[in-house]
Amino acid sequence: MNPVRWLGLSVLVPGFLGADLTAGQAGGNIRVTTEEVLVDAVVRDNHEKFVRGLNSGDFEILEDGVPQQMKSFRFVGGPEAQPREERQATAEGAAPETPALPRQPGVDPLGRTNIISIVMMPSAPLGRANFRRIARSLVEETSGPDTYIGVFYFGFDAHVVQTFTQDKSALLTAIDRLGEVPGPLESQGSLDSLLDQRQQPYAIPLVSNTRLSSLTESLQAFMYEVQDMYLEAGTQKQLFGMLAFVKSLARLPGRKAVMLFSEGIRTAPGTIEIFRSVISTANRGQVTFYGLDLNDVAIAPDLGRARAALLQAAEESAKMQTDPNYVGHGAMGLVLDSFHSGPETMEELAHATGGFKVMARGLSSAVLHRIAEEVDTRYEISYVPKSEILDGRFRQIEVKVNRPKVTVQARNGYFALPRLPGQTLFPYELGALSALTVSPAPHAFPLHVSILRFRSGDAATLMSLGYQVDGSDLKPAVDTPHKQFDLRICFLSLIKDQNGEVVKKVSHEVPFSGPLAALKSFHLGTVIETQPFVLPPGRYTVESAVAAGEQNAASTVRTSLIVPARTALDVSNLVLVNSLEQVRQEDTRQFDPLVTPLGRIRPELDPRLAVTPGTKMVMYFQVYGNPAAPQPRIAVEMERDGIAAGSLAAKPLPPLSEGVLPYFTEIDVGALAPGSYVAQVSVEQGGPTVRQSLAFQVARRAS
Repeated sequence: MNPVRWLGLSVLVPGFLGADLTAGQAGGNIRVTTEEVLVDAVVRDNHEKFVRGLNSGDFEILEDGVPQQMKSFRFVGGPEAQPREERQATAEGAAPETPALPRQPGVDPLGRTNIISIVMMPSAPLGRANFRRIARSLVEETSGPDTYIGVFYFGFDAHVVQTFTQDKSALLTAIDRLGEVPGPLESQGSLDSLLDQRQQPYAIPLVSNTRLSSLTESLQAFMYEVQDMYLEAGTQKQLFGMLAFVKSLARLPGRKAVMLFSEGIRTAPGTIEIFRSVISTANRGQVTFYGLDLNDVAIAPDLGRARAALLQAAEESAKMQTDPNYVGHGAMGLVLDSFHSGPETMEELAHATGGFKVMARGLSSAVLHRIAEEVDTRYEISYVPKSEILDGRFRQIEVKVNRPKVTVQARNGYFALPRLPGQTLFPYELGALSALTVSPAPHAFPLHVSILRFRSGDAATLMSLGYQVDGSDLKPAVDTPHKQFDLRICFLSLIKDQNGEVVKKVSHEVPFSGPLAALKSFHLGTVIETQPFVLPPGRYTVESAVAAGEQNAASTVRTSLIVPARTALDVSNLVLVNSLEQVRQEDTRQFDPLVTPLGRIRPELDPRLAVTPGTKMVMYFQVYGNPAAPQPRIAVEMERDGIAAGSLAAKPLPPLSEGVLPYFTEIDVGALAPGSYVAQVSVEQGGPTVRQSLAFQVARRAS
């Protein structure tokens, strides 16, 4: 268990991916720093007993195989949580340490606080029964004066079953609730809670000691952050949801342990760097995972093969982002094969963050005692990395002890990334981030970005950020011997408030690959990517970049955004439909406003429409009114060059939820004369009329 904590020693780095990230545009700099790393280590003998009495001279820290100079050292654990050098100074006849290192300066007084998260994922009945038995025992084993435990459920949404508390009775009740109810809590997550209750603090019945007031403040915002990233997780709820959870835990003081009860964490194409970012964020934030496998039968993992494939794929990904001529050798396929099994992925997550995975069925009390001991006991070492290059690569950490027949349990590393305050960065984002910091801004290809506004709540509004690039403007890497092409595109936006501070980062990486025979079709097509997110009312600036990593080409767009407060009657932005995608139930993005009863909308974001006779397009919008009032009256009018050009019929679709009414209207754009048009929707429901408009241009497509 070897948390990596970051203490912020700034170092100037002259350049990064060809750009100075400290320069930035006005407002909101990206800080390039080399920071002190805090490493925790658990040392056990060949009888699995914790080895005490070690000093700094017994340890060696290596980063990517290079020895590092220790900055501080101490032992923390149970009744001996006093720093080792202080204990030796007061111990009668104690021998001096070799060498003597200073205690960590500025250690948070809450550093000895233990925060334990008991997390359950969907499971079969036998798994739920094992969860109930083991989780109750964990509460008994780990309870203590400085320990706070919370109970959570991660299904299609994230749920707080019991906030962090020292109330053992409340914890046992929450565990019983999860262990006995089939499909617990799946129906309780809603968009209403996310949009209307974001600013309401959760009741946290845990703090009677004023020393922990900062812990209370941190916990009040904890699950809002988790729910927010769950919204943006798309098809990868487990990985992105886990990243949101880890990111929020990392901001809490003290040591954090996650007891993950699951049948496995599934992975899919394009998620390897996300998986490693979960590990890196956990290692930065002193979060350790313990995997408790709820499968009925153990699945023996080939972790050696899985780790080797993971490292190879990460190396290929890094090369593809910096070398336009490099084409991978299929390592991603090896990783997907290695990590397809959920239990294997869960074991790798536990191992890499300093914990371990065990089968829940038949778990012994000795293993429970070991988990409890590791939550409370460790050696703590800090160092400043010798390498000051923040190149996005994964830095491997190794802890060695010069004692025979011992094993060291430690975290395995972190991503060397610049700092963006309040945000988690991924390696694939570096090219796009670099594009946002250079002057003049790059425009390697035409880029259309649109921020679509949908349903509002009392505290926030549901949005969708869309990007559009023509396939003909992109140049995939070509692997002629294997007759394949490959392209990885990063879509990224930084949303800044009126003070220029980054309040949200929206990003996604999309891989494209296929046989060379399909390359012509790719060039004839259009790349459209959308991502839902939420924002409170206010004025913002949105800085967007799309970077195609293989060719190191990027384009940027800067736009202003006003998010209005909620009104009794409202209408969404109007959306021209480029095409519809079939939505599989297991792939549905929760709360995605572009998912309709007909499929997921791919919006047309280029306002310049080149059409031929007979071309028809659909315009989509949503109306938000009072469900108890009569149906709203809707009018759709068209203008051409400022002159009325007729009206259109608004056709209803089945309601999405109470008070959320979707509509569409068909526009015969092929019959329109060339010119500039505005479509306007007016909605009235017994009060003031609300309006929304969409401007576009029509031109004839050359035959």
